[in-house]
Amino acid sequence: HGANRLASNSLLEGAVLGRQTGLAAAEAAGEPRVGLPRHKAGAPVADSPPQLLHDDLLYSLKSMMWRQVGLVRDTNGLSEALNRIGFWNHYLVRSPLRDQRTFELANMLTVAALTATAALCREESRGTHFRTDFAERRDEEFCRRIYLNRAEDGQICCTPGQLLPASDRQLS
Repeated sequence: HGANRLASNSLLEGAVLGRQTGLAAAEAAGEPRVGLPRHKAGAPVADSPPQLLHDDLLYSLKSMMWRQVGLVRDTNGLSEALNRIGFWNHYLVRSPLRDQRTFELANMLTVAALTATAALCREESRGTHFRTDFAERRDEEFCRRIYLNRAEDGQICCTPGQLLPASDRQLS
């Protein structure tokens, strides 16, 4: 699987250590942080939020991630996915529900946004991920980690890290 050979290990670590990591991060920040992701600055909040249909939103998210952020992707599909994730997040934040399913869905939307943003930043095909708009591009410039940060306006920003050592680079 090329660049994705460690993905299953990373997912397992996230599942096992996610809670401990979150608690440690909250403690390091100096205060516990509990709540849904904030919506974009200036976005209106409805007086009567719509009813949240968890199952519909979850199914739509899974389907969209497979179609537009899956193995075969392009700039248009990734951009559309990010817009839709933002819309769903805004919808979720306005929901009065604060139960476990709502928090899980908020976390899924966060991971989906991070995944789509990172995929949009990497303008090449590598491993099992194929960019139809950059089908032939293989560039050592992308042999680096990508750091994602949240800007003051709530948008996710992509920052390239240092170039990986030659021994860690795989261009095929």
